[in-house]
Amino acid sequence: ELGVVVPQIRIRDNMQLGANEYSIRIRGVQVAQGEILPDQFLAINPGGDVGEVSGVHTTEPAFGVPAVWVTSQNRGAAELAGYNVIEPSAVLATHLTEIIRTHAAELLDRQATQKLIDGVKEECPVVVNELVEGPQAIGVGKIQKVLQNLLSERVPIRNLPHILEILADNSAVTKEVDPLTEFVRVGLSMGIVQNVVGHDGTLSVIVLDQAVEQEIQNAARQTSQGSYVALDPTLTQRLIEAIQTQLDEAASLGLPPVLLVNPQIRLVFSRLIRRYLPGVTVLSYTEVTGETNLRSIGTVTLQKQSGQETPRT
Repeated sequence: ELGVVVPQIRIRDNMQLGANEYSIRIRGVQVAQGEILPDQFLAINPGGDVGEVSGVHTTEPAFGVPAVWVTSQNRGAAELAGYNVIEPSAVLATHLTEIIRTHAAELLDRQATQKLIDGVKEECPVVVNELVEGPQAIGVGKIQKVLQNLLSERVPIRNLPHILEILADNSAVTKEVDPLTEFVRVGLSMGIVQNVVGHDGTLSVIVLDQAVEQEIQNAARQTSQGSYVALDPTLTQRLIEAIQTQLDEAASLGLPPVLLVNPQIRLVFSRLIRRYLPGVTVLSYTEVTGETNLRSIGTVTLQKQSGQETPRT
């Protein structure tokens, strides 16, 4: 789905885990855990009003929604009550798949990047040579970093020839990873936007108040490791709370969490809020074409607290 070749998955016994527990690790570090009742089924609450069902109440591990482990005898009753009922093997597979999506950027190491490039070289030798060996070359390492930036926001890299073409077109302008990433996103914007438009073709977005955008732009910092936002912790908390309020409103309307911001702050803003709100899509105005039916459903503001000035960095 994302265009990444998943490394071999190893299954090992761990005597420190409970009888029905499992742990998912990446390079030896635990990134998730869960519990499976192999002789039962997981009834997942799809949202809204559902009937009561007898079983062991739990949380679905991949997405954190309410669920109930039910016996085979109660499976039919759970389905009639409005639950989505899945087998235990599917619970584990879904959790593992979601972890792979979340950590795809970490899984794309230098060797894996080289393999992807080698796979494209036969089809697009000129572009590959230009990026890796030519006078405007950026090298495998920077290609890897751009792809990791895309994957960290769940942007598929399946169309690697097109991505490399965009990089080649812009490598004379800059060889910095973050600006190159934004060039690629604009080139892939049709697919990025398509993933978050509604059934009626409308892109419903939450925008930032001009003062909020200015705060973020003033706090943006650039280092050799990339760009980031150095906001005051109190201001960061207020910002996240203000965004969450707007996201809750969007969720109540059945709309995906999408924020639309100035292109100058898109990447740093996305990095800032991803730590607190990992499921949010952050688009820039340059990624939305004139043909897109755009609708603003809310504005993130930071009202001054009583008796206090808005904190600034």
